[in-house]
This record gives sequence, structure tokens and C-alpha cells, in this order.
Amino acid sequence: LLVGSLSDMLDGIVARQRNLCSDAGEFVDSVVDRYADFALFGGLCVYYAERPLALALMLFALLGSAMVSYTRAKAEALGIYDTPAGPMRRAERAVYLGFSIFLAPLASYFLEPGAARPLYPLVLFTAAVIALLANVHVVAMARYVNRTLRQKQPEAPCAAP
Repeated sequence: LLVGSLSDMLDGIVARQRNLCSDAGEFVDSVVDRYADFALFGGLCVYYAERPLALALMLFALLGSAMVSYTRAKAEALGIYDTPAGPMRRAERAVYLGFSIFLAPLASYFLEPGAARPLYPLVLFTAAVIALLANVHVVAMARYVNRTLRQKQPEAPCAAP
């Protein structure tokens, strides 16, 4: 996860430095990022499948992760490029989750000694932070985009079909 996320962050930098940027490359990068997010949270959902609250938390974090990207992409499609940068973009989510997954067995050794199937509270805490901050950011971004669009173009009656 950490190596993949690091290479994901570097590929854009390398493309810009070599002047190899393209809409096609940006699109493919975005699609691969979404698959990586779903694979990561999907794996955590499988692990926590028998623990309904933990599973719900993972699904809420997955929802926030997907919606951060979707909301930004939709805003840009509508011509709004200055959306507020939030605290839970792909890189941040990957780093926080990557380190929490890496450190979880050590933390669980002390927090859940002898557990046959540890709950990994560090992973749950990180997922809760991601879920909360990502979804709050999505709501803030949606309000910003809505307000900006209303200022650019006031509501008008819909045309008949």
C-alpha cells in the first residue's frame, strides 16, 4: 500500500517534469486510484465482515473516499476548479491507512494481548478519522460548489421536455 501510494504520487511529478502530461494519463491515473481505494477498503470490509460496526465504519470510510474524488471531478466538469483542498485526498488517506495497517499488529500486541482474531483498534481509529473528515469535506465542498454555481447562474425555469 505504501509503496504503491508513493509511486502513484511520483508518477504525476515525473510526468510534469518530463512534460508528458495528458488528459488521457490523468484519466487513467484517476481510474486506477479508485480501483486501489476500493481494493483497500474492500479487503478491510472482508476482514471485518463478521463485526457489523467495524464493517459499517469501513463502508463509511469507503463512501467518503469515493465521494471526495467524485465531488472534485464533478465540480471541475462544471467549470469550478478552485474547490477547497480537504484533509483527506488520496495521498493522505493512503499514508494514514498504510501506516496504521503497518503498525496495527504491534499496537494490538499491547492492546489486545492473545486475541485470536484482533480487532486492530489502530486501523479502526484511522478509518473513523478518514470517514469523518472525508465526508465532512464532501459536504463542505458540495455547499461551496452549489453556492458558486448559484452565483454564476441563478435558477431559471426548466425547459419543457
